[in-house]
Amino acid sequence: MKSLKLFLVVMLNLSVVTIYANGKKEMKIATEKELFEFAHLVNTGTLEATEIILENNIILTKPWTPVGNRNNPFQGRFNGKNHKIENVKIGTSENPDLSFAELGLFGHVGDKSEIFNLRLANVAIYSDRKHIAMGALAGRMSGDVINCNVEQVLIAGNNSKIGALTGSLEAGTINQCVASGKLSGTAGSLLGGIAGYAEKSSVTTSRSNVEIDGGVASRNGGLIGFLNMSKLLNSATDSNLSGEKLSNNGGLTGETYKSEIDGCYATGSVKGGFDSCSGGLTGMNGEAFLSNCFTEVKVEGKSYAGMVVGFNRNGELNSCYYNRTVGKEAGTKAGKSVKGKNQQEFKALLNSMNHSQYLGSTK
Repeated sequence: MKSLKLFLVVMLNLSVVTIYANGKKEMKIATEKELFEFAHLVNTGTLEATEIILENNIILTKPWTPVGNRNNPFQGRFNGKNHKIENVKIGTSENPDLSFAELGLFGHVGDKSEIFNLRLANVAIYSDRKHIAMGALAGRMSGDVINCNVEQVLIAGNNSKIGALTGSLEAGTINQCVASGKLSGTAGSLLGGIAGYAEKSSVTTSRSNVEIDGGVASRNGGLIGFLNMSKLLNSATDSNLSGEKLSNNGGLTGETYKSEIDGCYATGSVKGGFDSCSGGLTGMNGEAFLSNCFTEVKVEGKSYAGMVVGFNRNGELNSCYYNRTVGKEAGTKAGKSVKGKNQQEFKALLNSMNHSQYLGSTK
């Protein structure tokens, strides 16, 4: 039998110990100091470890610098071991950040990455910089996120992609995640309970409970602000959101384009301003396919508004149901496959579809 070789490398200028075992390069993080050192290594392109393991709960006591940027994204596996990181603070309401283009615990997460079994709480991110990505877990995500939970999230941005979990999901996946908090964005922002923007990505078996305040021409969704060429499956939200004039607002997604939504449920409220599209499932459905979805969102809109869709533009809605006790109108060009049910019928049908596996409590 070949002997197992272990090497311990102690970095003289940093206290982090990197352990090499069976060819793997591991870094174990147990303190706030070590977490900051990990961020420094990633941001300077000097991280050698590919397996990062969080060994303890950590409460941050000073402002945070996001892990990874466009030049040096995080590429590796981060195992939170179900530990919690609290008090992630970037900027303040009085002095919002102007330095970073990607804000969160992680700034930029690359396509060779995986983040799993991690908890975040009491996250506050403020930025006045435009056209950036902001999320409690990651600003910009191109890897895989599994079994992560973020709560007590407060994010305020300026014409940017803003999500309670991640701001922008690009060719990535999110599975079995939960997010809750409050999001706000000025004109042109994309805001969502899981992701502000998702492109060529998939979100499955996830839940959100958020309050969203969107500006003029914003796209606001309980789960995804703008779902673009992506999949949203078996997920649920209990969220309250509003957008000003020219906005697209939906219980699940603000706008959906050439995407698939299947087996999802939404409750809460949606409110749109003048010349807006507001729907219980999606505000604007552009060439997308929605099936087996349920909504009892209270929808209020001053232009295009409906219990299922605000405006359906060449999209297909199949076996989508709304609670007629909450609202009467399905939406502009919703189609004949959309069915309104009374309270008893709606609940019975919802239960028969076995949605309990992913609905649960969104609180």
